[in-house]
Amino acid sequence: MRRARDERASALVIALVMLSAVGIVALALSTFADASLRQTSRAIRPGRELVYGASGAADLGIQVLRRDPAAGVTGAPVCGDAANARRIATLPASSPQPAAEAWCRPEPGSGVAGADRVVALEARVDGVTHLRARVRFPAAGAAPVVESWSPLPG
Repeated sequence: MRRARDERASALVIALVMLSAVGIVALALSTFADASLRQTSRAIRPGRELVYGASGAADLGIQVLRRDPAAGVTGAPVCGDAANARRIATLPASSPQPAAEAWCRPEPGSGVAGADRVVALEARVDGVTHLRARVRFPAAGAAPVVESWSPLPG
């Protein structure tokens, strides 16, 4: 009797072909995913820089108001005009971050007769408002309370 051909060698060849095919598909998928991630990152970078710039300007505005107990009081020279917002802080442009400014306007009656100072902050990047916040500075000198923080689309 003749012995049947040994099939072990063909099973090894099929396994190697399948392993190679799966590897090639995995490599193609990872290359596609990497390219997609890089493209997404490039697409959202300008918006991210606007949000970070506006947030930084608003934070700087809060610190300026926190250091000066008269700022934000209705009628004060710094941030005292309830009818018009005034620039109180500027972050200069530094690549890739655009220039940003914090503008302030006190709420009516802010800081008068020992009341809390309550101010409306606007953070502008390249002259366009990208964030609005309302911040309360307690008369007792406690830490400021951010009552609202609203990034604007754009």
